[in-house]
Amino acid sequence: MDIHYPVYTIHNECQDCYKCVRECPVKAIRISGGHASVLSDRCIACGQCISICPQGAKQMRKDSSRVSDLLASGSRIIASLAPSWRGSFSCSSSQIISSLKELGFYGVSETALGAQDVSLATLELIRSEPRRLWISSACPAIVDYLRKYMPRLVPSLLPLASPAATHGRMLKEHYGEDTGVVFIGPCSAKKGESDLFPDLIDTALGFNELSEMFRSAGINPDTRESSAVEFEPIAAFEGALYPLEGGMAETMKMAGASDEVSMISVSTIPMFREMLNGMAGDSLSKSVFIEALACQGGCMAGPCTIGKKAGLQSLFAKMP
Repeated sequence: MDIHYPVYTIHNECQDCYKCVRECPVKAIRISGGHASVLSDRCIACGQCISICPQGAKQMRKDSSRVSDLLASGSRIIASLAPSWRGSFSCSSSQIISSLKELGFYGVSETALGAQDVSLATLELIRSEPRRLWISSACPAIVDYLRKYMPRLVPSLLPLASPAATHGRMLKEHYGEDTGVVFIGPCSAKKGESDLFPDLIDTALGFNELSEMFRSAGINPDTRESSAVEFEPIAAFEGALYPLEGGMAETMKMAGASDEVSMISVSTIPMFREMLNGMAGDSLSKSVFIEALACQGGCMAGPCTIGKKAGLQSLFAKMP
């Protein structure tokens, strides 16, 4: 059991039902010693096995103690809050911000700010190199899938950091390089990304972990009085669409994309694989941009969410 990898098995809980073996989209689970073990060199940390394991034997690495240590260190720690928080928490933005500040965060910023920068940079790249196949680098599970299983298409990946990593860079530039950044979102693969880029993201926390931290601290965001606190350094809007399938494409359209590029949105590894098989990027009449997300329907259905049926209505229900 490698609890240092973002996804692992609690062997004592595994009942050998083989469901995770059957459902893993990259066959990164094998039976060893009578239990299903995650092969970290093949795993892309998509979290599918976590979502479908009936015994709860497949687990996501818990980083709440690491976050608690950061908050207790006396350093300035900023929460990079993914826009999909509205699908897991029913409170208002001021309630979630004040709750995070009570936990000890210096400030709360929207990861969507990084998403907006990524959209603008993506448009510039597409316009500078037309008639190319481009694949979004926003989903770390998709990025790992290409690197491990379709290396021939790695050159088609956008040479841009993900929205989370881009946001981390923005925050450190704004508040100082000694500022700590904690990404909070629905994604188990973001934990692997934070391991790869610790200079941009100190650690990544799931919404389920945040909920546990609130509960342990006796904080209930739903019952807090609304206050004047706001997202820092400024609020975002367009990037809030990113957690939905097709959201990045919509954000790019808002930023000025037109029929100069064909935009394709797809979710789940099997659908992404099916789309890519046989696709040639050297005979395109115009640029093709593929926005791919590993979770069905987008990040709103990520393995670290609290409510599994969140969608567009819940995402925008509390937006000012």
